[in-house]
Amino acid sequence: MNDLPWNHYTSEEEAKTMGMTHHASYFLIPMWMRYIDDEEEILFCTKWYPMEKLFSFFYSIECFLQLLMFQPELAAHIKIIEEI
Repeated sequence: MNDLPWNHYTSEEEAKTMGMTHHASYFLIPMWMRYIDDEEEILFCTKWYPMEKLFSFFYSIECFLQLLMFQPELAAHIKIIEEI
């Protein structure tokens, strides 16, 4: 269970302490992003906590649609806006 208040906003300073390096968006949901080169992994954090539920919902739909279309790799609709 997450102990953040329902209206928590992750500031740029907080995002930097979590290792996030870029502003990004996922279907217009504002996010912080970190790309790990060695592991080819991307980590995300929504900027505003209530958007986490919306992000999970959209991501689940996208994964389900990828399964229906028999796509081997998930091509998430992420737009990298700028570096922090």
